This record gives sequence, C-alpha cells and structure tokens, in this order.
Amino acid sequence: MVTIMTLRRTIRISLIYCMALIIAMVVVSTPLMCFAQTSGSVIKVGSEVEFPPFAEVDQEGRAAGFSVDLIKAVSNTMGLTPSFTTGSWDKMWNGLVSGRFDVLPIVAITEERKQRVDFSVPHTETFDAFFVKEGNPPIHSIHEAENKTIVVMRSDAAHHELTDRTFKGKLAIVDTIPEGLLLLSSGKQDAMLCSKLIGVLAMEEYGIKGITAGPIIGDYKRVFSFGIKKGAGDLREKINQGLAIVKSNGEYDRIYTKWLISRTPHKTKPQKQTPLKTIIIDNYSPYTFVNSKGAPDGYSVELAKSVANVMGMDLDIRVDTWQNAMSALKSGQIDFLPMMAFPRKEKKYSIFLHPIPPLTMLFLSGPVRKKSAH
Repeated sequence: MVTIMTLRRTIRISLIYCMALIIAMVVVSTPLMCFAQTSGSVIKVGSEVEFPPFAEVDQEGRAAGFSVDLIKAVSNTMGLTPSFTTGSWDKMWNGLVSGRFDVLPIVAITEERKQRVDFSVPHTETFDAFFVKEGNPPIHSIHEAENKTIVVMRSDAAHHELTDRTFKGKLAIVDTIPEGLLLLSSGKQDAMLCSKLIGVLAMEEYGIKGITAGPIIGDYKRVFSFGIKKGAGDLREKINQGLAIVKSNGEYDRIYTKWLISRTPHKTKPQKQTPLKTIIIDNYSPYTFVNSKGAPDGYSVELAKSVANVMGMDLDIRVDTWQNAMSALKSGQIDFLPMMAFPRKEKKYSIFLHPIPPLTMLFLSGPVRKKSAH
C-alpha cells in the first residue's frame, strides 16, 4: 500500500508542476538562432486518436488535442510546417521508430525508448491510477494489483511498467483507453491501469458507468516530451528552442488552459485528507504578513492559494519563525515554503521553481523515484 510519505511526495511533484504553469514569466526574451531556418520545412507528425485531451481527432477526423496544438505552435515559431497522420498509439510509435514520422507530439520518456528514438525537453507530466468497478476496494499500488487481471493499452507506459516489473497477474491488452474502460465496466476484468486524468475524461465523454478512479499510484509517473526520430539532432534543437519560446510568450499557458484546465473535472477535491502544508513569516510585506484580521496574507500567500485551487486541494498555512520554517521544511513536516531567496547550499535537499522577482519559491522534493514512463 502506498504510504502517507509516498503520497505526500506525489503531491509535491504535482505541486511543482502546477506552480510552474501558474507563475507568469516576467521577462520574455527570444533566443538567438544559431542555425539557418528553412521557412516552410515540412515535418511528418504522427498523432494517436484516443488519448484525450492530449491527442485525439476532431469531427472532421483531423488531429487535435493539447499536444497537437503545442507542436503546431512550436513549428510555427521555428518556421516548420507539420503534416499530420493519425492512428492508434502502437502504429504511431512504430512509425516513429522506423523513421516514417519525424515527430510524435506526446511520448513518455523511458530508458528503453531512449535507445530507439530521441526526445525533446519535457513539456508535460501526468500520473496513473487503477480504475476499478464500483463497490470494489481501491488499488493503491502495482503490488496490490498482483494476481488480478489488469487492462492496459497496448505499448502504453502502464503496459511497459507492468511487463518490466514481471507483473504477477494477467494482462488484458486493448488499443485505446476508452475501449479498456468499457471492457472493465462490462465486469470481465478486475481493474485498468492508465493516466488518471485521461481515464476520468474518457468516462465522462463516453458515459462509462459502473467504475471509479482510484488514488494516484506512487510506483511511477509519466514525463511527456516530443518524440523525435533517432539522429535528427537539428530538428530536436529547433523543437527545444521553439518550446522554450512558446513557454516564454504565454502561448503554452493558453494551450494548457484550453485543453487541460478547461476540460479537467473539478467535482471533488482530490487528496482532501492530506492538505498542502506551508509556513509563512510575519512582517515581510508585501510577500508574507498577517493582516488586520489576523489571517496570513500577501503576494506569496495568494500565489500559494492559487496553486492549491488549481490542484483542487486545501491549504494549511501557519505563521512561525524563519528558523522553525526551515526545520519543518527539511524534516518534511511541511510541503513547501512560498518564498525564499536562492542559496546554492539548499539545493541538495530542495527544488526551486521559476523566480518570483526578486525572490524564488522553494519546494522540498524528498527522495522521489525518478523513473517515468506512455
């Protein structure tokens, strides 16, 4: 069973990612191009059809989704023209490996895949969960799923994770996540392992009843990047620079809001039993202070509240001394400090996010598993 500490670490990872999306970029700069661009150069992009909201097709059968809009924006920035082909994940992946495609817009990074294709810098993260029939107990980890029949999407990260771990159970392989959830709802299997976000959205879109999403598992996470055909170094450099530009000019945030925030269900607050915990220091206006009503207030407090709201979580804020705050952060009693100058010596046990001029936000990472996997 996943321990409270493992759950807290998973929450911290989610917190880091949400904060990176909320903080506005103060200085927007355009990187210098160190190579000549060929305006209109066509790149062949393979996009899967049943991985919403990241990749899907619209009513006309055209590629759509978060990752599709993102590769379009990156390509436009770098003078490239994407030509899309759609199909199942398995076919798209094999097409990239064989060199038929130049890019797949969303591929989880794994060590095995690095041997077969190249990757851009990461652009998104998501987390997996076991979906079970209503009334059945939740499954908190891969270990708890042993000796059960688990549905997975063919060649998906969940599929690879179970086979790589020599999973002691049976696998039912399907081509899409909606297909797997429908199979589970029919009562023929024990559970399905897939992205929690994608699974929940698929249940709503297809009206799938009789199953429920379990808690996020701590066994692994998915770090998504653009998958690039092996050896295309110039293309990878262009995509990396284009991604940096769209993240700096606000286009990434617009695409993220359109596909991931607007379409994400917020009916309940996940992990309400473990609120995010932080400490603020009084008399550090305008960043942190206690207002006339005796409540924590300030720029950093409001920013932390916004992060918790996006994550659908409660926020537990208390006021204390700086020394006690640092001790609580190091020991794991709190999840983050909403404000801290950037000292090099603290990096060994903490993770710093994008600067908040003239300060930097600090989060305690803990010994999080680095293995990530689609």
